[in-house]
Amino acid sequence: MTIPAGPERRAMVATRVPSALGEIRRASTPVRYLVYGFVGCGFVGVAVGTVIGLRVHALTAWAAAVEVGLPSAALGAVIGGLVGCVVAAAGRLRPRHPGGR
Repeated sequence: MTIPAGPERRAMVATRVPSALGEIRRASTPVRYLVYGFVGCGFVGVAVGTVIGLRVHALTAWAAAVEVGLPSAALGAVIGGLVGCVVAAAGRLRPRHPGGR
């Protein structure tokens, strides 16, 4: 890809690339909770897998981190998605009062 010269280049440079966190915040409620569950449970799973791997056999601790981290991240994504669906449904079922309360 060639970089254009002149005003096209200025427009290309001035374009702001949205951050991943901003994209997650703008996502729908189930997707947002799915990502939160995936990342949160995945982080905990990798930490637990690393500790287990270091206690069992230090040379294969990375494999234990993957073996525990990936399933926990998948489980966190499923649970987070389900919680997000419940939260979204509860938000739609909640009665709206004209007084703002």
